[in-house]
Amino acid sequence: MTTDVLALPGAISSRPGVSPGLFFGRGPTARYFMTQQHTRSRQQAEIAFSKLQAPVIAKDLAEHERKAAVEARDEKTARLRVARLAKELADRTSATAALIAKRSATFSTTRSTD
Repeated sequence: MTTDVLALPGAISSRPGVSPGLFFGRGPTARYFMTQQHTRSRQQAEIAFSKLQAPVIAKDLAEHERKAAVEARDEKTARLRVARLAKELADRTSATAALIAKRSATFSTTRSTD
């Protein structure tokens, strides 16, 4: 691997004396940027590696999407469960209130006839 150091006379940074990124220098005005030029075999190796990495990246993306879908399903299931339990409680409360009203009406009519 060979590296070339190119001197950049201008500053990329908007603040004088600050070196962003891969900048190196001595003093506030000296700035150097490090670039890399790879050999042909290194470039071919990088391409081969990226081809090997593509399925891994796709697998990771698919796994992330699957986890997101499972999480969304679980959240929806929990929300629907809470709604169902609230409805069942409201139904049970209204049925109990109706039964109490019916019994009290029946009880009061039987007492008045005695």
